[in-house]
Amino acid sequence: MLSISSFKIKPGLPRAPSGGFTLVEMMVVIAIMLIITGVVLSNLPNFRDRLSLDLIAQEVAITIRQAQVFGSGTRTSGANAFPSYGVYFDTAHSDNFILFADLGTPNDRYDATAGCQDSDNECREQFNFTQGVQLVDLQSCISEACTSIGGNILNVAFRRPLTDAIFSNAADPLSSGVSSVIIKIAKTSKIDDTRSIVVWNTGHIYVIR
Repeated sequence: MLSISSFKIKPGLPRAPSGGFTLVEMMVVIAIMLIITGVVLSNLPNFRDRLSLDLIAQEVAITIRQAQVFGSGTRTSGANAFPSYGVYFDTAHSDNFILFADLGTPNDRYDATAGCQDSDNECREQFNFTQGVQLVDLQSCISEACTSIGGNILNVAFRRPLTDAIFSNAADPLSSGVSSVIIKIAKTSKIDDTRSIVVWNTGHIYVIR
Protein backbone atom coordinates (compact mmCIF):
# COMPACT_ATOMS: atom_id res chain seq x y z
CA MET A 1 0.00 0.00 0.00
CA LEU A 2 1.25 3.50 -0.92
CA SER A 3 1.84 5.89 1.93
CA ILE A 4 1.68 9.70 1.97
CA SER A 5 5.43 9.78 2.29
CA SER A 6 5.67 8.21 -1.17
CA PHE A 7 4.44 11.48 -2.73
CA LYS A 8 7.01 13.80 -1.18
CA ILE A 9 8.64 16.17 -3.64
CA LYS A 10 12.12 15.04 -4.43
CA PRO A 11 14.94 17.52 -3.91
CA GLY A 12 16.11 19.32 -7.06
CA LEU A 13 12.73 19.30 -8.93
CA PRO A 14 11.49 22.79 -10.12
CA ARG A 15 8.62 24.34 -8.15
CA ALA A 16 5.51 25.83 -9.77
CA PRO A 17 5.81 29.63 -10.21
CA SER A 18 3.92 31.74 -7.67
CA GLY A 19 0.92 33.86 -8.94
CA GLY A 20 0.72 37.69 -9.23
CA PHE A 21 2.06 40.55 -11.37
CA THR A 22 5.59 41.74 -11.58
CA LEU A 23 6.31 45.44 -11.02
CA VAL A 24 6.90 45.98 -14.75
CA GLU A 25 3.52 44.43 -15.65
CA MET A 26 1.73 46.62 -13.14
CA MET A 27 3.42 49.75 -14.52
CA VAL A 28 2.37 48.82 -18.06
CA VAL A 29 -1.28 48.29 -17.00
CA ILE A 30 -1.36 51.61 -15.10
CA ALA A 31 0.14 53.43 -18.11
CA ILE A 32 -2.51 51.96 -20.45
CA MET A 33 -5.32 52.96 -18.05
CA LEU A 34 -3.95 56.51 -17.81
CA ILE A 35 -3.81 56.81 -21.60
CA ILE A 36 -7.40 55.55 -22.02
CA THR A 37 -8.65 57.88 -19.27
CA GLY A 38 -6.89 60.86 -20.85
CA VAL A 39 -8.40 60.15 -24.27
CA VAL A 40 -11.90 59.78 -22.81
CA LEU A 41 -11.68 62.97 -20.75
CA SER A 42 -10.27 65.01 -23.63
CA ASN A 43 -13.18 63.98 -25.89
CA LEU A 44 -15.91 64.35 -23.26
CA PRO A 45 -16.72 68.05 -23.97
CA ASN A 46 -17.03 67.37 -27.72
CA PHE A 47 -19.23 64.36 -27.07
CA ARG A 48 -21.44 66.38 -24.72
CA ASP A 49 -21.77 69.19 -27.29
CA ARG A 50 -22.69 66.79 -30.08
CA LEU A 51 -25.21 65.00 -27.90
CA SER A 52 -26.95 68.21 -26.77
CA LEU A 53 -27.10 69.45 -30.38
CA ASP A 54 -28.64 66.14 -31.50
CA LEU A 55 -31.25 66.27 -28.73
CA ILE A 56 -32.28 69.86 -29.49
CA ALA A 57 -32.53 69.10 -33.21
CA GLN A 58 -34.86 66.22 -32.38
CA GLU A 59 -36.92 68.58 -30.18
CA VAL A 60 -37.38 70.94 -33.14
CA ALA A 61 -38.44 68.03 -35.36
CA ILE A 62 -40.89 66.78 -32.72
CA THR A 63 -42.45 70.27 -32.40
CA ILE A 64 -42.98 70.40 -36.18
CA ARG A 65 -44.61 66.96 -36.01
CA GLN A 66 -46.80 68.24 -33.18
CA ALA A 67 -47.99 71.10 -35.42
CA GLN A 68 -48.63 68.54 -38.15
CA VAL A 69 -50.83 66.45 -35.84
CA PHE A 70 -52.73 69.52 -34.57
CA GLY A 71 -53.23 70.96 -38.06
CA SER A 72 -54.37 67.76 -39.76
CA GLY A 73 -56.31 66.56 -36.70
CA THR A 74 -58.60 69.64 -36.61
CA ARG A 75 -57.73 70.67 -33.08
CA THR A 76 -59.78 73.82 -32.46
CA SER A 77 -58.55 77.09 -31.04
CA GLY A 78 -60.51 80.30 -30.43
CA ALA A 79 -63.07 81.45 -32.98
CA ASN A 80 -61.38 79.63 -35.85
CA ALA A 81 -62.83 76.11 -35.80
CA PHE A 82 -60.19 74.57 -38.07
CA PRO A 83 -57.00 76.62 -37.92
CA SER A 84 -53.79 75.53 -39.48
CA TYR A 85 -50.97 74.97 -37.03
CA GLY A 86 -47.34 75.66 -37.67
CA VAL A 87 -43.88 76.48 -36.38
CA TYR A 88 -42.30 79.91 -36.82
CA PHE A 89 -38.55 80.49 -37.15
CA ASP A 90 -36.75 83.84 -37.30
CA THR A 91 -32.97 84.16 -37.43
CA ALA A 92 -33.30 87.63 -35.90
CA HIS A 93 -34.53 85.78 -32.79
CA SER A 94 -32.10 82.90 -33.07
CA ASP A 95 -32.55 81.75 -29.49
CA ASN A 96 -36.15 80.49 -29.86
CA PHE A 97 -38.91 79.22 -32.14
CA ILE A 98 -42.72 79.31 -31.80
CA LEU A 99 -45.55 76.84 -32.16
CA PHE A 100 -48.59 78.80 -33.44
CA ALA A 101 -52.25 78.43 -34.38
CA ASP A 102 -53.34 80.42 -37.45
CA LEU A 103 -56.21 82.47 -35.99
CA GLY A 104 -58.29 85.18 -37.60
CA THR A 105 -57.98 85.35 -41.38
CA PRO A 106 -56.14 82.15 -42.36
CA ASN A 107 -52.83 82.72 -44.12
CA ASP A 108 -50.70 79.83 -42.73
CA ARG A 109 -48.32 82.34 -41.11
CA TYR A 110 -47.50 83.62 -37.66
CA ASP A 111 -48.89 87.18 -37.59
CA ALA A 112 -48.53 88.12 -33.93
CA THR A 113 -46.14 90.87 -32.93
CA ALA A 114 -46.35 90.56 -29.14
CA GLY A 115 -44.56 87.24 -28.82
CA CYS A 116 -45.96 84.71 -26.38
CA GLN A 117 -46.65 87.14 -23.56
CA ASP A 118 -50.10 88.00 -24.96
CA SER A 119 -52.45 85.03 -24.44
CA ASP A 120 -54.81 86.30 -27.18
CA ASN A 121 -52.32 86.07 -30.04
CA GLU A 122 -51.48 83.13 -32.28
CA CYS A 123 -48.61 81.86 -30.16
CA ARG A 124 -49.31 78.55 -28.47
CA GLU A 125 -45.85 77.91 -27.03
CA GLN A 126 -42.39 79.41 -27.30
CA PHE A 127 -39.44 77.05 -27.18
CA ASN A 128 -36.07 78.47 -26.17
CA PHE A 129 -32.84 76.99 -27.41
CA THR A 130 -30.58 75.99 -24.52
CA GLN A 131 -26.96 74.95 -23.92
CA GLY A 132 -25.54 77.56 -26.29
CA VAL A 133 -27.52 76.39 -29.35
CA GLN A 134 -28.88 78.91 -31.84
CA LEU A 135 -30.69 79.08 -35.16
CA VAL A 136 -28.08 79.81 -37.85
CA ASP A 137 -29.82 79.50 -41.23
CA LEU A 138 -33.14 78.87 -43.01
CA GLN A 139 -33.07 77.45 -46.52
CA SER A 140 -35.55 76.51 -49.22
CA CYS A 141 -34.73 73.79 -51.72
CA ILE A 142 -35.87 73.20 -55.28
CA SER A 143 -34.77 69.67 -56.13
CA GLU A 144 -31.25 69.60 -54.66
CA ALA A 145 -30.48 73.33 -55.00
CA CYS A 146 -30.88 75.10 -51.63
CA THR A 147 -30.65 78.83 -50.91
CA SER A 148 -31.23 80.97 -47.82
CA ILE A 149 -34.79 82.22 -47.45
CA GLY A 150 -35.32 85.92 -48.07
CA GLY A 151 -36.18 87.86 -44.94
CA ASN A 152 -34.73 85.09 -42.77
CA ILE A 153 -38.22 84.07 -41.60
CA LEU A 154 -39.83 80.69 -42.16
CA ASN A 155 -43.33 79.41 -41.37
CA VAL A 156 -43.96 75.68 -41.66
CA ALA A 157 -47.73 75.14 -41.42
CA PHE A 158 -50.17 72.25 -41.74
CA ARG A 159 -53.83 72.62 -42.69
CA ARG A 160 -56.75 70.22 -42.28
CA PRO A 161 -57.16 67.53 -43.50
CA LEU A 162 -53.74 67.04 -45.16
CA THR A 163 -50.37 66.28 -43.58
CA ASP A 164 -48.55 68.19 -46.36
CA ALA A 165 -46.40 71.12 -45.26
CA ILE A 166 -47.08 74.71 -46.36
CA PHE A 167 -44.02 76.99 -46.49
CA SER A 168 -43.98 80.80 -46.32
CA ASN A 169 -41.71 83.63 -45.25
CA ALA A 170 -42.80 86.76 -43.39
CA ALA A 171 -45.38 87.85 -45.96
CA ASP A 172 -45.69 85.43 -48.86
CA PRO A 173 -45.84 81.71 -49.60
CA LEU A 174 -42.61 80.27 -50.91
CA SER A 175 -42.45 79.27 -54.55
CA SER A 176 -44.63 76.31 -55.47
CA GLY A 177 -41.47 74.66 -56.77
CA VAL A 178 -39.96 74.44 -53.28
CA SER A 179 -39.80 70.76 -52.39
CA SER A 180 -38.30 71.09 -48.90
CA VAL A 181 -36.95 73.51 -46.33
CA ILE A 182 -33.97 73.21 -43.99
CA ILE A 183 -33.71 74.63 -40.48
CA LYS A 184 -30.06 74.71 -39.38
CA ILE A 185 -28.94 74.97 -35.76
CA ALA A 186 -25.46 75.01 -34.22
CA LYS A 187 -23.56 75.67 -31.03
CA THR A 188 -22.48 79.27 -30.65
CA SER A 189 -18.96 78.08 -29.85
CA LYS A 190 -18.85 75.65 -32.81
CA ILE A 191 -20.75 77.30 -35.60
CA ASP A 192 -19.43 74.87 -38.23
CA ASP A 193 -20.91 71.82 -36.48
CA THR A 194 -24.56 72.03 -37.55
CA ARG A 195 -27.69 69.91 -37.44
CA SER A 196 -30.31 70.28 -40.16
CA ILE A 197 -34.00 69.65 -39.65
CA VAL A 198 -35.41 68.88 -43.09
CA VAL A 199 -39.13 69.25 -43.84
CA TRP A 200 -40.51 68.09 -47.18
CA ASN A 201 -43.68 69.50 -48.71
CA THR A 202 -45.08 65.98 -48.44
CA GLY A 203 -44.90 66.27 -44.65
CA HIS A 204 -41.83 64.09 -44.13
CA ILE A 205 -39.58 65.39 -41.33
CA TYR A 206 -36.11 64.22 -40.30
CA VAL A 207 -32.77 65.37 -38.87
CA ILE A 208 -29.37 65.12 -40.57
CA ARG A 209 -25.84 66.19 -39.68
